[in-house]
Amino acid sequence: MTIPDLLDDISLQMADFKDDYALVFKKTGSYLGLTLSRGVRLGKGPARMVNGIWYIDEDLYLQKVYSDIELEPELVDLRLIK
Repeated sequence: MTIPDLLDDISLQMADFKDDYALVFKKTGSYLGLTLSRGVRLGKGPARMVNGIWYIDEDLYLQKVYSDIELEPELVDLRLIK
């Protein structure tokens, strides 16, 4: 996954060809997901793979607490999907 404009002139790139790691927001341990209509979302497990794509449930409580996330490289991590 490549996000060319995460913040002003900051890009994020990650690759996991084995499909066993996911991008996580370090402050909460939540999975980071993307939507076409609403941008970055915080999610909770368990993650489910359907037709080769990982799906997570949006954590509506954390979305309210962190409603305007400014992602910086030190706030994200690749962690083993559980």
